[in-house]
Amino acid sequence: MYAAFQGDGNLVWRVSERALSTARASGDPNAISQASWFLVEALRKSGQWDSAQTVTEDTLRLLDPIRTESPELAAAWADMAYHAAITHAVAGEGGDAWRWVDRASVVSATLPAGHWRPSTSGSRQAVALHSVTVAVELRQVGTALRWARRLPEADIAAVPRRGRHLIEVARAHSMKGDAAKVAELLTTAVEVAPETARWNEEARSMVHGLLTGAPSDRPAGRRLANAIGVAA
Repeated sequence: MYAAFQGDGNLVWRVSERALSTARASGDPNAISQASWFLVEALRKSGQWDSAQTVTEDTLRLLDPIRTESPELAAAWADMAYHAAITHAVAGEGGDAWRWVDRASVVSATLPAGHWRPSTSGSRQAVALHSVTVAVELRQVGTALRWARRLPEADIAAVPRRGRHLIEVARAHSMKGDAAKVAELLTTAVEVAPETARWNEEARSMVHGLLTGAPSDRPAGRRLANAIGVAA
């Protein structure tokens, strides 16, 4: 994830592919799932949706026979299923996206109440976290906001994930044209997790939107631009 924000595409691929090959050599399904999770993120961000889905489905097949053996493996399977949902959503395939959310949520519900997978935020909360993203990618604004109301941001254990969630909710409000709410959510995201906001592409795009929007939106845009390093 660090490499992904350095602006060097070759570095991202070398790191992600080396991580996956090392994990496969270890034979540890949990390590393989984590390396696959990050590789899929890189593939999807670069528009390689078919490759992202191939890695996702390969990893799901590996985990499926063993996912009941431990909460870690169950969370790993659910993480990859949410990945499948998001990739379908990015491609505009709503039916497939929500079917994968449904499958993942069934497995997430089996996790212990306090279980949290640090590298991926795998937990019972994941269904709401990822459902917001799926709905936003499908431009289903009302659905995204309904899911957001089910999970107060203060309940999200990991600070970076809390910041990312606020940004995803801000995206939904941006689609509604509610610039004031976008500014409010982004301001909170910066307060909660400054580095997450600083390096998030969607956050930077929304700040640009505030800077070029109505005159009443521009002061908040300038404050946010200064906070996350966007040229004002």
